[in-house]
Amino acid sequence: MTHQQLIHCRVALAILALFIGSTTGTAVELTVNNVTGNDTTASADHSKPFRTINAAIRVAKAGDVISLTKTDKVYLQDANFYGHAGGEPGKPITLNGNGVTLRGSEVCSPEGWSEYQQETFQRSDLVSRVLLVVDNELLPMARPFDVIEEGEVCFAPNFFNRFYFHIPKDNKAEDFSVIVGQPDGSEVTLDPANWQRSHSKLPNVRRYQGLKPPTWVKVNGETVDLIAAKDRLEPNEWTSEDKVMYYRPPAGKKLSDVKIESMVRGNGVQLNGSQSHFVIKNLNVEHVYNDGFNIHGRVKDAVFLNCNAENCGDEGFSSHDACETVLDGAVYSNCDNGIANVNNSGLSVTRNVVISDSRSVGFLLISNGTAHHTLENAVLINNPSQLSAADMQADNVLIVKTVGYEKTATALNLGRNCQIKNVTAVGNSSLMRVGKDSSVTLEDGVFGPGQGVVHARVADPVNVLSLRNVLAGNDITMQWGEKYPWQEEPLDQWFSTHSDSPQIMNCKVDHSLNNSEIIIADVTHSNGCSAELINLYLKNRKE
Repeated sequence: MTHQQLIHCRVALAILALFIGSTTGTAVELTVNNVTGNDTTASADHSKPFRTINAAIRVAKAGDVISLTKTDKVYLQDANFYGHAGGEPGKPITLNGNGVTLRGSEVCSPEGWSEYQQETFQRSDLVSRVLLVVDNELLPMARPFDVIEEGEVCFAPNFFNRFYFHIPKDNKAEDFSVIVGQPDGSEVTLDPANWQRSHSKLPNVRRYQGLKPPTWVKVNGETVDLIAAKDRLEPNEWTSEDKVMYYRPPAGKKLSDVKIESMVRGNGVQLNGSQSHFVIKNLNVEHVYNDGFNIHGRVKDAVFLNCNAENCGDEGFSSHDACETVLDGAVYSNCDNGIANVNNSGLSVTRNVVISDSRSVGFLLISNGTAHHTLENAVLINNPSQLSAADMQADNVLIVKTVGYEKTATALNLGRNCQIKNVTAVGNSSLMRVGKDSSVTLEDGVFGPGQGVVHARVADPVNVLSLRNVLAGNDITMQWGEKYPWQEEPLDQWFSTHSDSPQIMNCKVDHSLNNSEIIIADVTHSNGCSAELINLYLKNRKE
């Protein structure tokens, strides 16, 4: 049996189990109502509604359905199946959200703050993680390594306990003697060779690992202060330190003029361990500091239907380790990565999804070669890296960067064992990237004009890339080589040069092709994504 057949077999068995579970046994419906429910009463009498989802989870048995009641009050809750035994074959545990939204943030009332220093306020009861929600806008945490000036140092306990130094312009690390005092009374002279590049917005900031929180610091014999982000907040910025949150309101505004919400819950739905046989459906998640839907461990037969998330600190949906998941129907927007499946074994099946406005990657697969993933019927819109994957089979994908989107967007970043067909890409800054470990087959593609380059980090692209039935617009360049400077050739010329290659079949450039023609559903091409997918994209843009 091939890997693809294995995936289809497992998915079919999961769907069959859903059907069997709905027609046999004596499943109990456990109702949750966040207004009228009572966990104590419902635990004794399951015909009564629970107030919290997790109380219902604790008593749920194989075949039971946990049903959430939509009320006029937001569900400030999560659904955590940690430690639960799970369902049984044909008798999954079902969580039916009925369109409810789980919110991971709590409102910070103006009364809960105290003044830290002029124009900056602090609180310790509701400390946000990763992002702070201010008037429905997500604000990233201010980091000390982004605010230090030349010659200054800082320590970031919230960022892997790293020490940072802003090396003055036109200097090198070896120009400075840096000695750091440690809590046990010892001192450490930093080795200039061990400074590393950092994630700072400032190009000359370097990091040093392996230190405890400094008690003092000397640079070239002079004692210098450790800089803290809380002392340099700009208007409408925030940070946290030692379990205290600091916020400076926008210029000219008081705390009462803005709505502030702290992200205090990590995941909307969490499955982990060796649990199996779950159905999660009709549920929305927002404002969690980690993932909307988080699956870890060796979870098997986990089916997610119409499960959506937005404004998450990390992923909208993320499956890890040896998990096996089916996700059918989802919209993910404004997360760090829309979907990120990072299995080291197991599988993921993803279909009928729309992913937009991610801060990093739209659809991300990281695999070591033993996990298997499929993607079907996907619309990716305005993600800096739209699709980045290995060990994937994909069918019917539309990838769009819209006019007015200010960030760059790479359509396809493809690694080992990728087969993708019926794909349309329009408006992206860069069309594709493949590397020396890639093995990519792409067929039936339509690529709009002006999408930068197909970049192959190899001596000859045909060693890692097979293209069949591809229609492309003009102003796209094939770029290749093992190192800079790259070799380049217009894509139509490169197609012509390789027209006799079995790796490049029926590929051509149509200089009259334009983007507006490609993404109109009633204009069909013999290849590319379906008209139904284009209609889904157009509907998403109107909403």
